[in-house]
Amino acid sequence: MSRAETVSSKLRFYSIPQSIVSIDIGSKNLAYVHLTKDLRILDWQLHQFDLKVLEIGCFGPSVLSFVHDTLLPKQNIENLGSFVLERQPFRTFASSGILKLITLETTLYTVLLDRAKEGVSVESLTPIQTARFVDARLGNLEKSEDDSNNDKEEKPSNSKKKKLNKESKTLKKSIVKEFSAGIGLEDDHYYTTWLDSIGKSSSISNLKRTGNRNRKRLSKSIVKNWLADHKNLYTDEQFDYYNNAKKKDDLTDCLLQALSYYNYRKTSLREAFRWIDSQQTK
Repeated sequence: MSRAETVSSKLRFYSIPQSIVSIDIGSKNLAYVHLTKDLRILDWQLHQFDLKVLEIGCFGPSVLSFVHDTLLPKQNIENLGSFVLERQPFRTFASSGILKLITLETTLYTVLLDRAKEGVSVESLTPIQTARFVDARLGNLEKSEDDSNNDKEEKPSNSKKKKLNKESKTLKKSIVKEFSAGIGLEDDHYYTTWLDSIGKSSSISNLKRTGNRNRKRLSKSIVKNWLADHKNLYTDEQFDYYNNAKKKDDLTDCLLQALSYYNYRKTSLREAFRWIDSQQTK
């Protein structure tokens, strides 16, 4: 069996989850959203931890209770396929609060991995992956630090610069198109119209210029625009709950993480089949 045939046979069992639960863990809160493949919000909640729960010795019992009472029942709704947690980025130095956050995340991940039923995966995304998803939606694809460092090490010639710029523009168009299809909006014209409208609005444009320093405000603006333009994907109660929440950060992040995850799964699957097709035509 060729490599392409091997990959193809494995991909037959690799499908897009009918629904996922995306979880964002904050310092005192845990937010989750139950999102379907067609981006309908089934449940969107902020779980407030008792301060005593944040003590290391209380993590086990409290997390077990939360998983069994709240998360595991979701497995029986809309063919849940994955629990997706925000993975804390590596830090050289961490305060006691950060260490507790990492411990809580690890405990939750472990309990879900142990208790989730067969066929339901437990996965994680870093905030950087979600941030890239948001930037791509806005056409705000920026070079990473590694890319900048590489540019300093090797200065391309003028002809090479022109070629790289042309390739970069082509790549950006390709990525944006992939993202539009990846989140389930197959109508490119509709998606482009929506993307342009929020990308050019003063509230979004001003926040884009500030970069990571204003990431939270930018994320909230994205979700605000998403909710305004997709009222058929959630209930009035869910909107009121989000709108009236005093702390929207975690609710915002778990929704953007869910959208990012679906994009990743769909685009990676599509690229895999493209590779298979290219191998079979050789």
